[in-house]
Amino acid sequence: MTATHRIFLYGTLLDPVLFEIVGGLPLSGRSGVLAGHAVHWALDESFPLIRASEAGHATGLVVEVDDAARGRLDFYELGFGYTLETREVAVDGAAQEALVYFPESDRWPLGPRWSLGDWQAAFGPLTRVAAAEYMGLSARMAPEAAAACFGQIRARAASRLRAEAAPSPDPFGGLPERAP
Repeated sequence: MTATHRIFLYGTLLDPVLFEIVGGLPLSGRSGVLAGHAVHWALDESFPLIRASEAGHATGLVVEVDDAARGRLDFYELGFGYTLETREVAVDGAAQEALVYFPESDRWPLGPRWSLGDWQAAFGPLTRVAAAEYMGLSARMAPEAAAACFGQIRARAASRLRAEAAPSPDPFGGLPERAP
């Protein structure tokens, strides 16, 4: 029997397309609230941070995943300095224990409050393309080694998106017609 893991998502993995790329299954879960925390942009970065905040509350989604999906999510998050900690999350008015990916404390300064919609518009396409390549490394590398390659992966993803948006003209005027 496969174990089930309850995970509270609060950031980029709330994007259904990114979650499916990373987790290997469609995004499905229940709304949850983590009291005493807030989600902010990492200052001058393209990802969120969750931090303790006395008056705050972080909203997100509680998903239940099997061992394989948990391994994929861990690969995606842990290499970037996040740790997995258990917290009580309010789901449908009841407290439930769930795992939460927390960033290393003070590794990145806080920016303004996080917005999934703003992230999707500004960074979603690039992150999704990069994540598809990144997840292909999971069978060959430890998370930390793969994370060290992420800058190059993002650069290739950006190049692919630029090429799709503005393909190069054919310098040869097309292929010659075939003789009958």
